Amino acid sequence: MPRHKGEVEASVKYAQNNALAGRKFTSLTEQNLHLRQWKSTVADTRLHGIRRQQVGRVFAEIERAALRPLPPSLFPNFAEAPHTVHRGGHVELLKVYYSVPPEYVGLRVRFPKQPSTVLPLPPSGKSAPAPTASRFY
Repeated sequence: MPRHKGEVEASVKYAQNNALAGRKFTSLTEQNLHLRQWKSTVADTRLHGIRRQQVGRVFAEIERAALRPLPPSLFPNFAEAPHTVHRGGHVELLKVYYSVPPEYVGLRVRFPKQPSTVLPLPPSGKSAPAPTASRFY
């Protein structure tokens, strides 16, 4: 099981340079079919460069048992809410004040309605994302 960033990145690079290199697909479905076939006939049957064991067999016998079930929700769901930036350069969100860039004073910015994630989204018409809001007490 990969434990280091380099091992994970090497796997991605291997797939890009072998399964996808020089190929064009007309649809995502076509690409997925090709990748499934490539995985079962090429990637899973190869010997790992460092471990010298067949990749598919190691996954089936060792790594699959270490996997945990996926969480019920893959991504947190939230709704965006518009807030006006006050003269002091802050926005009140759930009774907490967050500072935002001074150029947003008087404008309406959008915030995700989720207390664990506070990231002001830029006012409409601005292309660059707003910096992360910082909480002050």
